[in-house]
Amino acid sequence: MEFFLATIERPWLLGDLFNIGGWYLVGQRKNSISDGTIANQIGEKSLALLPMLPMAFLIVRNVKITCDDWGDTGAALATAQQNAAGSGQSSQNSVAVSANYLFYSASGQHADQQSSGAFGSSATTSGMTFESDNKKGGTLTLMGSQIAGWVGQIQLASPQVDDPTLPKPTDKGKAAAAAGTGG
Repeated sequence: MEFFLATIERPWLLGDLFNIGGWYLVGQRKNSISDGTIANQIGEKSLALLPMLPMAFLIVRNVKITCDDWGDTGAALATAQQNAAGSGQSSQNSVAVSANYLFYSASGQHADQQSSGAFGSSATTSGMTFESDNKKGGTLTLMGSQIAGWVGQIQLASPQVDDPTLPKPTDKGKAAAAAGTGG
C-alpha cells in the first residue's frame, strides 16, 4: 500500500490559552472544555466541548490484502469482480460490492476518475479488484485514496475554575460538576 500522513495546521489557534489559569466559560463548570482524559472521548457520556483536537490523518491508497481463506466473502468478491469485468464496455453501467471479513469492512465501485494531491496527478482507477486462485484464497486490491485513521491531541483539563456566578455544587452535583454538566 501507499500511505501519507497529512497534518492539520491551525496558525490561528493558540492552544496555550487552554493552559492559562484563572479564566472560565460563562455559565459553565470547570473542565467543561476537557477534563484531560481519554475516557472523556468515549461514549455518549462525553459532555466536553473540545476534549480532543484532530492533528493529522492517515491516507492510504492501492491497498493489497492477501488471504489464504476468504470464506464466503471471497466468493462474493470474485462474483463482483466478474460482473465488473463484464460491464466495463459501457460507461453507463456501474458495479458495486460491499463485504465484511472479520474486523475489516470493504466496499468498492468500478469507475474511472482523475486524482491529484499528495500522491501526484494522474489518471487512476478507483474501486476494488479481487484476484482468486479459484480456491479459498485471493488478493483484494483497494484502489483510490481513503482516510484510514486520525491522530488527535487530548486537551488539558480546562477551564480550571467554575463560572463564579454559578451556585456552588452540592455533594450530589459534584460528579456532574466534574464532568462539566453543572450542578
